Amino acid sequence: MRGAGAPAGRPRVGPALVEALPLQTDPNVQITLIDALVTLREKRAVPQLEELARQPEVLPAVRQQAESGLGQLI
Repeated sequence: MRGAGAPAGRPRVGPALVEALPLQTDPNVQITLIDALVTLREKRAVPQLEELARQPEVLPAVRQQAESGLGQLI
């Protein structure tokens, strides 16, 4: 039985966010996804964050958020 306030679908949320990240082109959505993945401590996002941090066409704010997220997850 779950305690009050326990997230019901949390185990499935992380993988869905990991899959969504490389599909997004809106910088605001990218940053929001990165924040959520870090909050969830979703280590499966590391390859996607590394890729975002390397892409020169990605906005600097998104690259910085990806680098920050990597620092928190690695």
